[in-house]
Amino acid sequence: MIDLRRVWPPVAVAITMTVALAAQQSQQGGQPAAAQNPAQTPASTPAAPLPGTVTCPAPAPPATAPSRAFNAPSGLMLVQVTSTRVQDFEKFLGYVRDALAKTTDATLRNQAKSWKFFRVAEPGPNNDVLYALLLDPAVPCVDYGFGPILAAAIPDQAKLDEVWSLYKTSVKGGGTLMNFVPLDALTASTAKTPAPAAAPATQKPANDPPRPLDANPNRLPQ
Repeated sequence: MIDLRRVWPPVAVAITMTVALAAQQSQQGGQPAAAQNPAQTPASTPAAPLPGTVTCPAPAPPATAPSRAFNAPSGLMLVQVTSTRVQDFEKFLGYVRDALAKTTDATLRNQAKSWKFFRVAEPGPNNDVLYALLLDPAVPCVDYGFGPILAAAIPDQAKLDEVWSLYKTSVKGGGTLMNFVPLDALTASTAKTPAPAAAPATQKPANDPPRPLDANPNRLPQ
């Protein structure tokens, strides 16, 4: 059963921003993107990690990094669902939640402790229905993808395909992941940053000896 209670305030802010962005992208969907010349595109530099986040280690080949992982203390998965497919998606979530409740995997059990499911009261773009899956706290750098969770809980491939069909026919875009960093962590990081050293005071030149009022640099004083 989806919890319809008031969504956590930071979640509401994140949802509002995401809905507005999705609506803007929907309106601009018919406009072709301007082509860029690769030779003229400046090389992008990797952004410095935000204080309060962790850097997830790269997995050793042939393993790949999880497609849905968080690197902040809290996270959110925002899922946009076609309004006519709400029952299918909630049925799909029922399988996910049942798998989390029955798992014996220690990591998944730790993830399940703080995984909360919400249905957003406000309509999304095109009157779609939004679901907010809140992780507070989030387990960093582990996979929150539905695939491994369901595959471990449903060994029968035909049944697994049936469950996945509920997801694929109801969800638009695959969802959006957001990492939430507490402001306290950012403030603490700023406080620890040493202040830049003050520039040394410029030494004033020694005062020239006083000259007579009629002094002329080209001749001796009279």
